[in-house]
Amino acid sequence: GGDWLGPVHVATDLDEGREVALRILDDTTSGQSFLLMQLERLLLRVSTLRHAHLLPTGELQVRAGRAFYAMDLGRAGSARALLQAQAKEARPLPIVTAVELVRQAAAGLAHAHAQGLMHGNLKPENLILQPGRALLGHTGFVTQLSDFGLAELRAGSYGTHDRAVVNALAYMSPEQCRGVRNELRTDLYALGLVLYELLTGLVPFDIRDAADALEKHQHVAPRQPSALRPELPEALEEVILTCLAKDPEDRYPDEIGRHTSELQSPYVISY
Repeated sequence: GGDWLGPVHVATDLDEGREVALRILDDTTSGQSFLLMQLERLLLRVSTLRHAHLLPTGELQVRAGRAFYAMDLGRAGSARALLQAQAKEARPLPIVTAVELVRQAAAGLAHAHAQGLMHGNLKPENLILQPGRALLGHTGFVTQLSDFGLAELRAGSYGTHDRAVVNALAYMSPEQCRGVRNELRTDLYALGLVLYELLTGLVPFDIRDAADALEKHQHVAPRQPSALRPELPEALEEVILTCLAKDPEDRYPDEIGRHTSELQSPYVISY
């Protein structure tokens, strides 16, 4: 998400006596006054989006010529780290765990979308995890989304509308491939990709380069997730494929309410 801005460190907030994730902007970024102004506005907007499934993020600060901002620390890592751990163990993530992670992420997106803010570059690294209650005997997590709007900010700093320059290629939407901006349902496509990966351990398209990403996201049907994991409920596979529709009009509504309710449906998974 925001790695291009600068590294993230674990730091101690001396005022509050707790550990935080601190992103310190690199020298190049810290020297761009217009970019800093845009980032300051974005972080101020994000800080007002208080929701259980959005990562609390502080305002931009500048000290001794270095710009930085703090975020809550992901005490259980991220969805990417969870995928890597499952891969090492050579076993898939429990279906109930994957569905719950994405259901919570969908709730966070719905809240942000209601305020007119899209993420624009959603991927497993942006699903930050906190410890949660156990779920049907499996480790539970609380999902919090991070790095809202940073891809769009980066596009502006590059002076480009070419999403292949600023987005993670495996998680671009078809409309982003065409240069369409501010389509909220782009986030739903990316969330479908994340759910697909959490359930199967793979992304639906093998992406070699930017040209390959543009071709496959726009014109190639995804591999059926049940072909990779036959025990997936049919209703859950339908949710995934609806999210991955090429046309945003064929996905779930902007508010993602129907999507979230589908994920909670007993026909998808029983609690």
